Amino acid sequence: MASSWILSGSRTPIGRFLGDLAHLPAPQLAGYAIRSAVERARIDEDLIGEVIMGEVLSAGVGQAPARQAARFANLSDSIGCSTVNKVCGSGLYSVMLADRAIRSGDHSLIVSGGMESMSQAPHLLRGGRAGWKYGSQPLLDAIEVDGLRCAHRCELMGVYAENVARSHGIDRTTQDGWAIRSHQKAIEAQQSNSFVDEIVPIPSINESLIRIDAGPRADSTLERLAKLKPAFDSSGSVTAGNSSTLSDGAAAVLVASDSLRQRYSNQPAFRIVGTSVHAAKPEELFLAPVGAIEKLLRTTGRTLEEIDLVELNEAFASQTIACMQMLHLDPDRLNVHGGALALGHPIGCSGTRVLVTLMHAMQKYGKSLGIASLCLGGGEAVAMMIELH
Repeated sequence: MASSWILSGSRTPIGRFLGDLAHLPAPQLAGYAIRSAVERARIDEDLIGEVIMGEVLSAGVGQAPARQAARFANLSDSIGCSTVNKVCGSGLYSVMLADRAIRSGDHSLIVSGGMESMSQAPHLLRGGRAGWKYGSQPLLDAIEVDGLRCAHRCELMGVYAENVARSHGIDRTTQDGWAIRSHQKAIEAQQSNSFVDEIVPIPSINESLIRIDAGPRADSTLERLAKLKPAFDSSGSVTAGNSSTLSDGAAAVLVASDSLRQRYSNQPAFRIVGTSVHAAKPEELFLAPVGAIEKLLRTTGRTLEEIDLVELNEAFASQTIACMQMLHLDPDRLNVHGGALALGHPIGCSGTRVLVTLMHAMQKYGKSLGIASLCLGGGEAVAMMIELH
C-alpha cells in the first residue's frame, strides 16, 4: 500500500496566556508556522493541494480559519482549506486526514497543522440575541465551554484528572515530581538549543523576535509546587503546578506522497507508519491514549519495545503517569524534551506540536521509530507512528 511522508515540520514558540503572543490571532500564528514548514521542505509550493488546520476555540476568529492561515502564509488562493475541531487531538488529526487523502490519491502534497490563541478566545452571552426581561445573565468563557469542560457530563477536565489520580493511586508528590521533570527537561532542551530547529521566531508587539517557549521555569521546585492549593477539589491533588497551562501557538507539517518523496529523497523524511483513534466513555478520556497506542501497535505489527521515543501530551501529570504505568512505558523514552506541563497546551495546536517535537527529537538522537499521542475531550484519543528515513 502507498505511504505518505512528512517532509518538514515547524512550530511557533508557545506563549503564555495573555503573554507575548496574545496580540496575534490563531490564523496569523499558523501563517508563520506554515510558511516556515514550506520553506524548510525546499519544495515547490505550487504542488500543495490542500491545507488542513486544527482549531478548537474558533468563536470570533472569523470565517474559514484555515483559509486565513493559508493566506497569512502567502500560499496560493487556488489551494482549498479546511478547519478541523477534534478538541486536543485536532492538530494530529489534521495530519491523519492528510495521510488518508494522500494515500487515496486525492493529493500529492498537503499542509496540515494546528493553531490556537487561547488569549483571544471570547466570552459568550447566551440569550442576548433575544434579550432578557429581568435578572443577571452569566458571561460564559469560550475556553471553558468549548475547550475545557466535558459537554456530556458538564465536568471540568481537571475533575477527571482528579479521578485518575485517585483510581490509580497517584499522589500529589508523584504528580508534582513529574511536573518538575517536565520543566527540567524543557529547560535542558532550551539550553542545548534542541528546540531551535523546530521553532520559527515570531515578532512580539514591540517587533523584537520571540524565539523560545515562555512556559518552562528553571525555578520550579517541589517545595514551591507543594504550596499550591488544589485547583478542582479542595481535598484533591491536582493543582495549577501539575496541570498544563492555557497557551497560544501554532504548528504545521508538510505531508507528501511516495512519488513526491522520491523526488526529494536527498533530505530526511518521516514515513507515517500508521494511525489510530480510540474512543471510550467521556470520563475516561485521560486513559484513552493507552487504547489508541495499543491499537496502533496491533495494526502496525510493532511492539512498544521497538518504539524509540514517545510524545504523549501532558494535559495533567496524573494522566501522563497513569498512561505510562498502564503501558509499562520506560520514562526515559517519554517526552524527552519535556511536555505540556512545562511548554503549555494551546489545545488546537498541541497535536501537531507534539508531532513536530517528536520529529526533531528523533533526528537529534538518531532514532528510527516514534509515536505521538493525545487524549481529547469526549473520551477519545489519537495516535500516530512515524519512521525516520
